[in-house]
Amino acid sequence: MNQIEYRAGNQLSLDSVLDLYRESGLGERRPIDDREAFATMLSHANLVITAWEGDLLVGIARTLTDSPMSATSAIWRYVDRTSGTVLEQC
Repeated sequence: MNQIEYRAGNQLSLDSVLDLYRESGLGERRPIDDREAFATMLSHANLVITAWEGDLLVGIARTLTDSPMSATSAIWRYVDRTSGTVLEQC
């Protein structure tokens, strides 16, 4: 396995994120067949942290917050994209 690099930001390829959600099982509870709704969901997150293995997106976490008091984080998944195995889940 290559070294994992973590990045912040939600300026991501929608197709890459959708592929990750499909392969990780997150797509079972998200609107992956509605590209517009999914793009809105991603762009409105206050914080997005992604994990990259080279140029390949292998993990994602999204957070929504009201800033002063509360934050809610979505599920984080790391996927071995060669086997489709979910390796970590928090």
